[in-house]
Amino acid sequence: MPESGDSGRAAARGTARIALAHGLSHACGVAVVVMLARGLGPKVYGHYGVILSVLVATELIGRLGVPQATSKLIAESRGGARELERTGLTLTALVFLAIFAGFWLAAPALARLLGVPDGARLFRLAAIDIPFYGLYFACEHIVNGHRRFGAESAGIALYGASKAAGVGLLYLLGMTIEGALIANIAASVLGLAFLATRVPRGAFRPSLSGLAPIARLALPTALFLLASEVLANLDLWTLKIVARDVSADTVGHYVAATNVGRLPAAAWFVAAAVLVPVLSRALSTGDEERARRTVRAAVRALVLVLLPVCALFAVRAEELMTLAYSGRYLAGAPFEALQVFRFGLGVVFLMTFCAVQMARGRAGQAARGLLLMIPVGLVAHTLAVRARGAEGAALSAVLVAAAAAVAAGWPVWRWARPLLRAETLLRAALAATLVALVAARYPIAPPLLALELPLLLAAYAALLWLAGELGPADLAPFRRKRAGGPE
Repeated sequence: MPESGDSGRAAARGTARIALAHGLSHACGVAVVVMLARGLGPKVYGHYGVILSVLVATELIGRLGVPQATSKLIAESRGGARELERTGLTLTALVFLAIFAGFWLAAPALARLLGVPDGARLFRLAAIDIPFYGLYFACEHIVNGHRRFGAESAGIALYGASKAAGVGLLYLLGMTIEGALIANIAASVLGLAFLATRVPRGAFRPSLSGLAPIARLALPTALFLLASEVLANLDLWTLKIVARDVSADTVGHYVAATNVGRLPAAAWFVAAAVLVPVLSRALSTGDEERARRTVRAAVRALVLVLLPVCALFAVRAEELMTLAYSGRYLAGAPFEALQVFRFGLGVVFLMTFCAVQMARGRAGQAARGLLLMIPVGLVAHTLAVRARGAEGAALSAVLVAAAAAVAAGWPVWRWARPLLRAETLLRAALAATLVALVAARYPIAPPLLALELPLLLAAYAALLWLAGELGPADLAPFRRKRAGGPE
């Protein structure tokens, strides 16, 4: 039907816009990290990284799944979206104001616990962002629920670009932690100001009449967010609390290395953009076999892409740290070589398997599994930090992420087995090892990484092609359809 085709094309355009906006925002985020690390120096950057890790985790957990639930219910509503919008915004405002008050009061205790000089004042400055960010995120999801993808993507891009512009100005005039935190607040204010004009009129009138359906849907998501954010930062927090003899410079190196190690995890956002809607649609129509094929294809694609990327990032850790942050952060290279496997493989597959479980209607099971990993991670990080300091924290972070991914993947494997052929894993591992050995054999200057990495990845793809792992079918999604050809 024409309507169906128009709807599909509109969805595809919307997905492309949002993917582009997230890509721009991610690039701006990388630029922000680089400018902050270079402008502040390892010692001060370590303090800033600790403050921001607590702030971001608090804001992400504080969502409680409310904006996501509001978006889903608005999209499914038939004329009852107004009360959902008002309830979503009212509930978000109340929750984030309460979090702001709690964060403000807890600032002195957080400063003492995490060893941040003048931390009470800095944590309280950071807290000002909390209500603005909460409402910005809520507005973004209301716009998403109405499928206004153009406005949503513009808001995402504005948020990332304004933060990069603010930090860039500080980089030229003089970088301070206070200035960086103010730039973070300004980005949330600008993003909220833009998206608030795009939500329907009357949405900001207080109401809780739609509380029950939002709460039922939001609870599993809230538990999932809580567990995932705590696990993502637990190694850094343990390092700061347990290892009192670790220098501030070492913490700065650790934070910088973790940010570089996160880069391959961007594959998760790409996977989620394709996997979740396709899987949800297949399961909603009862086509479980198609859903299983989708999961297997996603796992295979992630393995083929991430193995060589993680191997090359580990081999070129020193060059990457120098290129991104300058030679002052070279001591963080061993941490980066571990963190890239933690995020690029462990976290990506952990989140992928959890997304599959949530799409299957098992969000509670996924959340409980992650919550159970928190005490495991705390014990592992504490023992490792006491034994090996920052190196122990990075190593235990890899092991905890791997264990969490295996635990989350077990029910998915039982449902969709085999998730991956042994021959595929062997061929990818051998090809990735070969290109990594070539890279290790021939050191290069950091600026040449932009040329070397694509060439080595192309060589890796060629090896897989010769081994019969890649073929014409893998290139089909990238080919342009002929005019008048089949859809």
